[in-house]
Amino acid sequence: MLDSVTLKSNQIQDVFHILFKIHLDGSKYPMIVKLSVGWLLELPHVPHDLYYVWMSKNDAPMLLKPTTRTVQLDDLIGLDELLYVCCPYLGDIKSLLTADAIALDRSATCKHITPLTALGSVRETPKLQSQLEDMFFCTQPDSVKRTVEFVSERVASGCIKEICYEIVPSYKKEAMSKLRHEVDISSADIAEKLQRYAGRSHANLLNVLGGKAEVILNLRISAAMEALLSSTVLQQTKDVCVFLTHRMCRKRVDEWVKSHVTQDIFINYFDNEIKKLKQQTKAKPQFGLPSLGKSDKHDGSTDSGMKIMELLRELCWRTVEGQPVTQVEIFSLLESIRTSFEGRCDINDCITLAINKLLLDFIILAIAHSPDSITTDVVSMCCVLYRACGNLDELVKTIFSPRNMFVLSMSSVPERSTNCFAVLIDALLQSELLTHAEILSQVLNCNANQALSKFLGEVLSRCKIKTED
Repeated sequence: MLDSVTLKSNQIQDVFHILFKIHLDGSKYPMIVKLSVGWLLELPHVPHDLYYVWMSKNDAPMLLKPTTRTVQLDDLIGLDELLYVCCPYLGDIKSLLTADAIALDRSATCKHITPLTALGSVRETPKLQSQLEDMFFCTQPDSVKRTVEFVSERVASGCIKEICYEIVPSYKKEAMSKLRHEVDISSADIAEKLQRYAGRSHANLLNVLGGKAEVILNLRISAAMEALLSSTVLQQTKDVCVFLTHRMCRKRVDEWVKSHVTQDIFINYFDNEIKKLKQQTKAKPQFGLPSLGKSDKHDGSTDSGMKIMELLRELCWRTVEGQPVTQVEIFSLLESIRTSFEGRCDINDCITLAINKLLLDFIILAIAHSPDSITTDVVSMCCVLYRACGNLDELVKTIFSPRNMFVLSMSSVPERSTNCFAVLIDALLQSELLTHAEILSQVLNCNANQALSKFLGEVLSRCKIKTED
């Protein structure tokens, strides 16, 4: 290959002029010579404008003198052989154009003019791109490659965190708010509607993430490269580093989005939110009190919540150990509880619930061990205290729990215990603290054995509650 200075020398220029003349007046020379000269002049190192400059200076059209030769192109010796050498597939094309179908089937072959290896060039593009990147980093200091890898990792990680913790949750909430206005959550085909709406939301989110990720990467990569690369690095090198870092970051972000941001996240989120909307809100006990208490009146002479719980524990232990507990003691305790609930301002909802739970445990123990001490008046007063409890679901609505049923089954006088427990259930029904449906639901979920099932059947029959076996 000749350099630009040598190409401008007189000797080389004369050689080119001779070649130009041969190429222009090809009728005097064999065609193979003209083809070879044309191939030579099309090489990259030959100046493209040299041929046209020569034609303009030498009045090239005048060089073409009219010829009197009458030899046709097809009569030239060796033309067929030359064409088939230059175009090896003309023979196959000729066979395809023949009218003889038999000859076509026997001799015609269809060859791929485009090599099959060229079809794999698209698949080899990532490999070629990787090789180009390696060649670029080979020409740069090691610090440049480490900087590109570090920035790509950290920027991609930050972008993924922003997508995971900010963009996706906010978009899910926005989609849920639109869902509540567009879809009737009480309809029968709500599952199918949620599936379609989740698909549309997922497609829209992917479009949003593509734009958001592009903005984040463009903003952070350029600033990071400008701050971390040395000032001696050329601007063109910085631009290449920014491009490579952007491509690596986008690849990592796209892979994470493809594997984590799926349609299922919308379906699960919609299901949970709809369940929350359908679920009835339950009042929770208040753990704290205002600075001045729950009321402006406080009777310090009444028993505190801790004192009442100690008295209840003492009665429970005495009942379990078989020591007698009189009705006077029970009424005295119930009256003390009532006055504390009404007179003290430092008993919050949690203390009230704990006292009522312990009181119910004492009543169950007393019914099992000394049913004569639990009269109708005692049960009625207990119902009044139970009404002060703000969360009945954790109190009387678990009265048929397996633990309570086990305690009642240990009674030495089952007949009287059954009657006494029936009186308690009937009082709760009369006070509207329990309903027949809730009792039946608890009984069916009790998993009682044969003896306990008989006990429950007697209690329900005395309370006039009908159930299926």
